[in-house]
Amino acid sequence: MATKPDNKKSIPSKAGWELLNKTLPDEAKLLRMELNAPNVIDEFRSKKIAYRQLPSNQSIEVWNDLWSDFKSS
Repeated sequence: MATKPDNKKSIPSKAGWELLNKTLPDEAKLLRMELNAPNVIDEFRSKKIAYRQLPSNQSIEVWNDLWSDFKSS
């Protein structure tokens, strides 16, 4: 699933990374999941990338207004 053209993403296990590097090394490089090079885990550790957080302290009305504005843009 990580290498599908429409939905590329990181693999959450070392075994998955090892398999990707063994079977599809070009995809591993593209997805920054090489085992012996700077990779996406390094970026998480250095806080260059982070998991998206859910909005806090927002009412459902505020969220609906924001979503409606986004859809109409």
